[in-house]
Amino acid sequence: MRKFSLLIPLCFISKMIVAANITLASVNIDGYAIQTQPLYCVVKSPQSTITSFKINFSVDGGTAITQSITGVNIEYLAYYRFALSSPAVFSSTGVHNITVWTSDPNNLNDTNKSDDTLKKTVVVLTFAPFKVIPLETFVGEWCGYCPDGDYKAQLDEDSFPGHVVTIAYHSTDPYAINESYNLAEFYNVVGYPTGMIDRFEYAWQSGPVLNRVDWFHATDERLQYTVPADIVLSGATVDTVTKHYSVKVTTNFYGAASGTYALRLIITEDSIISQGQKNYYNDGSIDPNSPFVGLGDPIVNYAHNNVARLAVAAPSSTIPLVIPSSGGSYSYTFSGTLGSDWNWKRLNYVGMLWNDTGYPDNSFVINCGALNIATAAYEVNESAFELSVAPNPVNDDAAITFSASENMNVGMKLFDAMGICRRTFFSQTFASGGHQLFWNGKDDAQNNLPAGIYFLVLSDGDHFITKKVFKN
Repeated sequence: MRKFSLLIPLCFISKMIVAANITLASVNIDGYAIQTQPLYCVVKSPQSTITSFKINFSVDGGTAITQSITGVNIEYLAYYRFALSSPAVFSSTGVHNITVWTSDPNNLNDTNKSDDTLKKTVVVLTFAPFKVIPLETFVGEWCGYCPDGDYKAQLDEDSFPGHVVTIAYHSTDPYAINESYNLAEFYNVVGYPTGMIDRFEYAWQSGPVLNRVDWFHATDERLQYTVPADIVLSGATVDTVTKHYSVKVTTNFYGAASGTYALRLIITEDSIISQGQKNYYNDGSIDPNSPFVGLGDPIVNYAHNNVARLAVAAPSSTIPLVIPSSGGSYSYTFSGTLGSDWNWKRLNYVGMLWNDTGYPDNSFVINCGALNIATAAYEVNESAFELSVAPNPVNDDAAITFSASENMNVGMKLFDAMGICRRTFFSQTFASGGHQLFWNGKDDAQNNLPAGIYFLVLSDGDHFITKKVFKN
């Protein structure tokens, strides 16, 4: 009697142990890059635990660069985020191609090569604009989990200084505005507190609305992308009597682009004191380490920050559908009247460049910027003195020159894009005439300030002048 029945299961088992599967979910190139572009990838294990794999990339069909990733433990259906040790180097600006792919999961053959590769056509820029992300949260006084959402938003801002601007959209409470409901409907918001990072849909998430536990790594991932444009706010004024405001929002494109671009202005207010913020963390049963344990339920005198007060859009014709390869600057001056019950000293201008496709899964923010109105409005009166910074942009050291029209007591401070004072230079009496000091690019603690946009403010208490400073 011939015995061969074991041959089939043995062959089957052999195939099972010599193969694995890994998916390349995303790479941090979404149409734009710089000539030496750091790469950041997200992979997924769709079949079984992955402990090692290779990541490869090739620019314009050239020699492949391979990096082995070992010592990981990517469980079934889990995602793993990592930065490559070698950047992608493009030979010039303009249009190029890059292919990124995974291979050799667990040093075995990949059972499904169709999900291994991402091919990107990119516009390579000469300059990487400073990236600022809007963290748009959906909250309400009635929501007992929302204090933790506010706390997580502040942690996100603190973790990425100067790169995150929180906009809190309240729903069904005294601070709700139409934009709160419009966004909630457009993006299908069903839970509170939730939020969007750049209104961007990540490979590991269905839709752009994220649970608060995902805000940190979503922000970290999004900041790895190169964007084609920045946002600059200037010419800010506010009349403290009539409450009339005005601010110019400019976007500067640094290469070719195409899309349905929209400029928006959102005005937010800080330190709105509530008498009734619901607090599920009061008794410590949810999280005994929560900062809201023992504060009461509801919390009396709870301070709401970043509350969206107004959202307006520039005309659709402000930015063309196609931006030439040379780039371009496009501006719109927003003006109107602040709410009578708003404290103008606690208001912030947030300018936003949005690619509005009309569909929630690919309508995302390209960049944004923010200014505190109290510091921005210092530009109203510049007659008392003059102020200049050279060189500007600042690399290491800069000469700050100012002149006073008469003997006066003046103070000089440096604010970041969030309106936070990073350096106090002096507060003293100066004689009329010209004066100069040198700045080493550091904050009050003598730490190097990160690259970005800053605002130098010179004031004598009655007159104010600001100078925008770009730090490399």
